[in-house]
Amino acid sequence: MLPLALTLLVACGDGDTDSGATDDGHTHTDHGGSDSGAVDYSRTQDTDGGSWSVTWTPSIDPVPMNQNFDVALDVTPADGVSITRIDATMPAHGHGMNVTPELVDNGDGTATASPFNLHMEADWLIEVDVSGDAGTETASFHVMCCE
Repeated sequence: MLPLALTLLVACGDGDTDSGATDDGHTHTDHGGSDSGAVDYSRTQDTDGGSWSVTWTPSIDPVPMNQNFDVALDVTPADGVSITRIDATMPAHGHGMNVTPELVDNGDGTATASPFNLHMEADWLIEVDVSGDAGTETASFHVMCCE
């Protein structure tokens, strides 16, 4: 039985340092490493319905890893809009932040959210929901933590 187990272990490439896999099975591409391609990391994006443009600005720039910071939001055009949700997730891992930010909508197309904490080096996705006459639309931002 032992020779079969050793054969399978070698055949599976365990210990292959060129695979890019870490001890927990993640690869560099899981974390948005050098294979992240042509991802748009712009801090201004249109909502998915095209009704608004949203800009996010971190209080600490570049974005720090595993450190709390605030996020300022600005929506244009601002008339009659409210910012109803903001969240950050790691799509490759299927989870979000370890904190839940409190969103304060200022009623003028601007808002702040605090705290934010991107606790892992990865490609994060920040989503902001904006509501107004056009309904609710989402602006999505890719953020590489940590620059």
